[in-house]
Amino acid sequence: MEENEKIEHTEEHVQHNKKKEKELSLPMAIVLGAFLIAIAIIVVKMPARTVTTTEVAGNSIDATALKAMVNHVLSSKNATPVVPVTESDHIQGTKTPSITIIEYSDLECPFCKNFDTTMNKVIQNYGDRVDWVYRHFPLDCVDDKSDSCTPLHPKARNEAIASECAFDQGGNDMFWQYITNVFSITPSNNRLDPEQLNYVAKSLNLNMDDFAKCMKSDKYAKAVSEDAKAGLKSSVRGTPNSIIVDKSGNTYTVSGAYPYEVMSGVLDTLLKN
Repeated sequence: MEENEKIEHTEEHVQHNKKKEKELSLPMAIVLGAFLIAIAIIVVKMPARTVTTTEVAGNSIDATALKAMVNHVLSSKNATPVVPVTESDHIQGTKTPSITIIEYSDLECPFCKNFDTTMNKVIQNYGDRVDWVYRHFPLDCVDDKSDSCTPLHPKARNEAIASECAFDQGGNDMFWQYITNVFSITPSNNRLDPEQLNYVAKSLNLNMDDFAKCMKSDKYAKAVSEDAKAGLKSSVRGTPNSIIVDKSGNTYTVSGAYPYEVMSGVLDTLLKN
């Protein structure tokens, strides 16, 4: 993981984590201690608080761990405000969903790259009942001017704009193809060669002259910024951060790259109820 993502290894941080574990429910604490052996933590410093994003790295999840993780998401009911979905959003899935998943994502975030695979599987299996809304949240502090904001991925905003320039030529389907293709080739952590944005555009048969003009203009800078500001209104402080909205308007927060099995468990529960 890149050094500017500030992985904490100090004794003070260890003691802080131990204190937070005690605040968890007993099942969740057991799960974290026994099954989340390889945990990667990104710490993003933002106004008023520090938020951690966690990911399970390459470990299978047994029934006890799965149930605890699903319950952890369900316990966040209505804890997060949501900026309503509009026609300007990028949406994939059914037109009449029972559940909407609004994801705030950064194209240079390695956890977002993993979660993109999870969400594509969700749409494949739940597409007649669930829709997926993608919103940009580049971790570059452009939309957050506070002194406590630490820029992690300065390249992410330009990559977000590139996806909008793909949308400009090919509509919503082309936007999603571009996002998926960028995630498939990026090494993440701000290491994607900018020239690869043109490579992806060319592989999708976009008009390269029009793509170049779009990239040089400010046509979609505002759209990316509006997504990020919407995320800040929903208390997003790291990526991926998703908000699940059920048919009754209740919200559930998914902070991090939860594996498909957890997302499926949450969705099955909400659809059943």
